Amino acid sequence: MNKNRCLTSKNCMQIAVQVGMQNLGRTGINPSVGAIITQDNIAATGVTGFGGLPHAETIAIENAKNIGIDLTKSTLYVTLEPCSHYGRTPPCVKAIIREKIPYVVIGISDPDTRVNGNGVKFLRENGVCVEFCTLDSIKVLHEKYLTIKMKNRPFVTLKIAQSLDGKIALSNGESKWITSAGARSYTNFLRSKFDGIFVGAKTVRMDMPLLDCRIAGLEIFSPKKFVASKTPIEHYTNVTGSIDEMLCQIQENGVQSILIEGGANLITQFLKANIFDEIILVTAPIFLGSDSTNAIEGLNLSQMPSQNLKVILEKNFDESSVRIFSNMSSLN
Repeated sequence: MNKNRCLTSKNCMQIAVQVGMQNLGRTGINPSVGAIITQDNIAATGVTGFGGLPHAETIAIENAKNIGIDLTKSTLYVTLEPCSHYGRTPPCVKAIIREKIPYVVIGISDPDTRVNGNGVKFLRENGVCVEFCTLDSIKVLHEKYLTIKMKNRPFVTLKIAQSLDGKIALSNGESKWITSAGARSYTNFLRSKFDGIFVGAKTVRMDMPLLDCRIAGLEIFSPKKFVASKTPIEHYTNVTGSIDEMLCQIQENGVQSILIEGGANLITQFLKANIFDEIILVTAPIFLGSDSTNAIEGLNLSQMPSQNLKVILEKNFDESSVRIFSNMSSLN
């Protein structure tokens, strides 16, 4: 590798991950790839564009040219294996070879059968030195893309906003503003990181939720809205059938990740099927009482379940708490 690099491979790759995080949830069915090109202590970055185009490598190459980096003496760090097939754009590997970039460091292989290993092979056959530098943060960056490629379904996140006694609404149906303003703002921001948002028909009829991102400057990144309903509902795409069938219909709408915000019946269906990858649990320091609506309906368990949820993030907002759990046993 280039012995004149001032930054280590891990440091450069971590920068590439942070660059990739910028457009997470905004690249359609394509991954939000981060790329960085270095020459000594000079660096140029690139991230996959909105909707999936242009690709991170080509943006980084153009940015490198604009600041005077000599690409023939540079190193490209990219979080995902560069594509080697013709799609909506020419292969990124050809752009790398055309610009005579001598060194490429890749985070992980692309599981897409059109790419998997072919990108690396093509680069090496054309004289490019290729190495891998895999970090845990890369898997986090690309977990939604990896899910849709390896499990053939969108990445599923369940969001539950509940009281201390596990309730989501009073017996009269009142359910708004259970959690604090800070917690609501944070979970509202999370919507901008998902392609789609999914609720049950009862939730739409009772709460008439907007389901958009109301963070200043991020409104355009509001997710596509889906509802589990046999009849069309204005402003929503309706899906029907089993969990697998509904996810298939959602995926066909160009969705890589889906945030499920209720109601209790829909959340419970996904829990029973064990088809979810994350749970966002927002808890308010209040009690709503036994006559109120449960956050989760009857799971009808006959034995104690195994502990398959791992806390990956905890935050406190005013009095409310947010915990994000990863499902360690989601279906393959």
